Amino acid sequence: MPKKNFDIYADYYDELYKDKNYKKETNFVIKNLKKNKKKIKTILEIGCGTGSHSIFLAKSGFSVVGIDSSKKMIEVANKKKNNLNIFLKKKLIFKNINVLEFKTKKKFDAVIMLFHVFNFLNSKKKITKFVNKIFNIVKFSGILLFDFINADCAIKNKPKIIEKEIKTKLYFLKRSTKPILNLKKRNLKIIFKIIVNFYFIKKQIKFLETHNLSIFSKNQYVNFFNKKLKLLRIGPWLNMSSNLTNNHWNGYAVFKKENKI
Repeated sequence: MPKKNFDIYADYYDELYKDKNYKKETNFVIKNLKKNKKKIKTILEIGCGTGSHSIFLAKSGFSVVGIDSSKKMIEVANKKKNNLNIFLKKKLIFKNINVLEFKTKKKFDAVIMLFHVFNFLNSKKKITKFVNKIFNIVKFSGILLFDFINADCAIKNKPKIIEKEIKTKLYFLKRSTKPILNLKKRNLKIIFKIIVNFYFIKKQIKFLETHNLSIFSKNQYVNFFNKKLKLLRIGPWLNMSSNLTNNHWNGYAVFKKENKI
């Protein structure tokens, strides 16, 4: 039977998402952050993965702390960091920790979560704890930005199985992505089945990676934060000029922590 192992998944993560435009996504984040009257200098990225967004942010002049619950993801991120110049290294810190366990005396100008990290908070208790955590971490006049899966679109356009194949100099990888949507529980379970065949050592690796995601409507995302933070924008991911509809799979939201009265 294939083995479920997120650390094994981390070994192939960057190759699997090689076609993901991290630079474009980072520029979109920066464009949103620059709309804030208070200048953003320090950023906490929650669920930073292998650090691609964080590194682009550092190259754009921000000081970034990236955290992730996967030890192997952080190991990969630190390897990337070690290949950067001394100036950029000083702007980056990567830590292996779950956001709900993250403790810091430092407050940040902005907190970001990308690639549907918010949807991994799959219980009301976790979401409430997360909202309180963010309120304590972000500075007054600071920003929270995250992207999310739009439940209204998932209901209208049920997700389908997707196959992906990757060929490198060392191996041939095939990934099958099977989404299972439970509308009653507003749960999206994604099962990744991955098979890696190595060319020269005649070795095959099989494993499963399962993501249990909670998905919500636009209003629900807003309501989670409205007692603590002010909504600035909500719309389709990578689009600042349109309204979010049930035709958009991915949305994003920007909230602000108001100054003390």
